[in-house]
Amino acid sequence: MADPSPKEALPTTGSDLPSMKVREVGHNGLRVTAGQVLEEPDTALRYPQSIYTYKKMLKDSTVASAVEYVQTRMASVTWYPQAPKGFEKELEQYVNYLKTVQNDMETSWLSCIKQMSSFTTYGFSIMEIVPYTRLKVNGSRHNDGLRGIKKLAFRSQDTISGVEYANDGRDFVGYWQLVNHVTNKGQGKPYVNPKTGKMYNEVLLKKENILAFRNSALKDSPFGQAPLAAIYESWRFKKEYEQTLAYGVSADISGLKVLYIPPQYLKEDADPADAAVFAMYQKIMRNMHIGAESGLILPQVLDDKGEQYFKFEVVNVGGSKAYNVPEIIESYKMEILTALYATVLTAGQGGGGSFALSTSLQEMVDMIIEAKLEEMRDVFNHTLIPYLWKLNGWDMTVLPTFEFSDISEPNIDDYSKAIQRIGAVKLIARTARNVNAMAEKLGLPDRISEDASREEIDELLGSPAEDTKAGQGMEEGGNSGTGKADGSSGDGSTSNNENK
Repeated sequence: MADPSPKEALPTTGSDLPSMKVREVGHNGLRVTAGQVLEEPDTALRYPQSIYTYKKMLKDSTVASAVEYVQTRMASVTWYPQAPKGFEKELEQYVNYLKTVQNDMETSWLSCIKQMSSFTTYGFSIMEIVPYTRLKVNGSRHNDGLRGIKKLAFRSQDTISGVEYANDGRDFVGYWQLVNHVTNKGQGKPYVNPKTGKMYNEVLLKKENILAFRNSALKDSPFGQAPLAAIYESWRFKKEYEQTLAYGVSADISGLKVLYIPPQYLKEDADPADAAVFAMYQKIMRNMHIGAESGLILPQVLDDKGEQYFKFEVVNVGGSKAYNVPEIIESYKMEILTALYATVLTAGQGGGGSFALSTSLQEMVDMIIEAKLEEMRDVFNHTLIPYLWKLNGWDMTVLPTFEFSDISEPNIDDYSKAIQRIGAVKLIARTARNVNAMAEKLGLPDRISEDASREEIDELLGSPAEDTKAGQGMEEGGNSGTGKADGSSGDGSTSNNENK
């Protein structure tokens, strides 16, 4: 007996299914109290204090350059909608609709991507979806009456005051945001709700109306894991050593300032007048150390031996240092760049390394950045697209998706060699789609119609050479390029560097 088809094997209605009484029992273990996530033991890295810590860290040139590098790489890719394989014709008009959505917002798609990518710095980022009806009177470029996106509004991380959960902490509801009461020039009162007459304090950004991007969300934390948290200690020690180096250089350049005064002023039980003199000289020495004073006036008083009661001199600081502070700083700098996937920024600075090493580092960084882009893609495809389909009342059985282009542009020299070699042994079908794919990779402007026949392609591109000898290399053994030599004549093709 033949196996039943899927339609015969699966019930077609819910009435055919057995009853089921199952509910969620466990928890993800995230510690949340009064809307605050308390997983992080270090208060400097616990939200919301962490945001201000990260802002201070971003003033460091090493951290800032690494963060900017990653976010610039993320923003360099092109995002485009695409239908699943086999549904290209059926979903063509919906794919075109998504293209128009990308270009019909108040802010550009590129600007939105840059703001979204801040989750790789702070651990999370939030974009509120603001829908509208696409009519020209509403500011749209289109007048089709469909639901679209007016803007993807960025909600700054430092305005989020807490989170909201339901079902005993199992279901995430949204983020609470503090309202920034903006007043214009000449406007004395903050903004109030016209319906209630009360001033806005907080609003709830519900998860179904936002795009929430999170970096490595341990325990499904709404705040994710900020990469800057991993380099906090390295950054802190780096700053300490930089200050130590600055003080050391200052002392080496200007010397150590020494003031000799009679011992009566240094006694713990000195009378008020002597104590005041000592305090005055302490202040003078502090000011000279920081450069607030450039000179010192002392009384010309001599003792019985003709020595001055008050004497000031600058002593040169000699001797060698026990540690090489610049090397220590450099080691922390490398730790920071490594943790932030930006070691490629130091390629060639130390005088070592190679082009191959630099290429390997770049490929590794691109792989990590691509993983972050995939996280963004999941949010688009699981939240944004279903949101738009529900607004328009469309069938959600099969949906198009957002995809992104390759993060690295192909090396034209290597790519062209590969096409030449693979094509020479006839492993590339001469089709319009393949030709167009190659043109896309090379950045060529023109395309061939995908309905073009083989004859039309040959007429346009010229007939392929049928007598090429590439690929006949080892047909009959031997060491020459075409394979018929017995080895005594050698292999002349080895002198061609392009064959190596």
